[in-house]
Amino acid sequence: MTTSRQQNSRLDRWGAHLFILGAWVAAFIAFAIAWLLASGTAVGNPCQGAGFGCFPTERQGIEFLGFLIGLPATICWFILGLIVTPLVTRITKLKWWLSGLLSLVICSVILAAIVVIIIQVR
Repeated sequence: MTTSRQQNSRLDRWGAHLFILGAWVAAFIAFAIAWLLASGTAVGNPCQGAGFGCFPTERQGIEFLGFLIGLPATICWFILGLIVTPLVTRITKLKWWLSGLLSLVICSVILAAIVVIIIQVR
């Protein structure tokens, strides 16, 4: 009987974090599919500027956005997840999957607000 209680408490503790990890994996797969489906060759003359205004191919544009927005967003999302998830779990006393879902929504809203602020400051 103690082994089922220990497994349940382990799932209660770490199960909520799986929602954030699962959402990140889904976002990474979507990014990879977009990168694979993007054109790798320049058609016509899409490059009319220098520096940040010039992307010869769609793949290079997706790579740039991945490094400019995706990498900081990933780091921020994981840090927020490590802070928000235990707080939600302790405050609400919900089941692990409900607290994970609530934590994912909170982290996503905060991250979206940060990305909007960064884009508007630019």
